[in-house]
Amino acid sequence: MNNPFPEPLHFDNAGMIAGRRHVILTADFPCVTSLGRITVPRHTLIDGASIPQIAFSLIGHPFDAFLEDCVLHDFLYSKANREYTRSEADHLLRETMWNREIPRWKIAAIWSAVRIGGWRSFKGQPQ
Repeated sequence: MNNPFPEPLHFDNAGMIAGRRHVILTADFPCVTSLGRITVPRHTLIDGASIPQIAFSLIGHPFDAFLEDCVLHDFLYSKANREYTRSEADHLLRETMWNREIPRWKIAAIWSAVRIGGWRSFKGQPQ
C-alpha cells in the first residue's frame, strides 16, 4: 500500500462554525490518487467527516484517525472543485483510506454514510 499523502498536513484550528469544529489549511496539501495528483489549496476550510458524535467511540474522531482523507473529501465536495464528480470524490475517500490501511469495516461504514447522506453537502448545497 502506498501513502496517498506525500507531505504532512499543516492546519490551524478555525474554531466552531455552526456547531462543528473546523480547521483551516496553512499550506497546500497534495494527494496522489488513481485519478491523478490533487492539491487541496492553502486556506481551505475543513469540517472533517460528518459523523455523529455518538459514533466517535466506535469509528474514531474524524480529526484523529482519518483527517487527511477527510481534507481531500471535503475539498472535492466544495464549490472549489470543478473537476471531480460526487461519485469520484466518494471513491477517492475510500481509496485513500484503503491505501493508508484503515480497517475495512471503518472504510465501509464511512463510505456508506457519505453515499447515503453526502448529496446534501456536495458542492455546498444547502443541508
